[in-house]
Amino acid sequence: MSTHEDRIGKLENALTTLAELAAKADTRMDRTETRMDRTDEQMVKLEDLVTRLAQATTAGFADINAKINALVDSHIRLTESQARTDESLRNLMAAVDRYFSEGGGNGKA
Repeated sequence: MSTHEDRIGKLENALTTLAELAAKADTRMDRTETRMDRTDEQMVKLEDLVTRLAQATTAGFADINAKINALVDSHIRLTESQARTDESLRNLMAAVDRYFSEGGGNGKA
């Protein structure tokens, strides 16, 4: 059987162990809080970086869209100009064809 002193000794050992575990838990908690503070700082920096990246991307898209619009406008003008050139060439070919078909190219005037 355990004596009263043995029980008190066991209780003291248990309390000492609990105190050591509590101290370790406090140390771990302090380290965790420090890590969380660093993580919070990193998150703020990351949020700022993502915001700046989004703004730069939006500005870049606006510039690209403006260039695409200018290119489309240029293509439309070129297509219209090509159509006018084609029409003028057809008219010239028709006039030359009429000229030669009416005998204008054989020296008879």
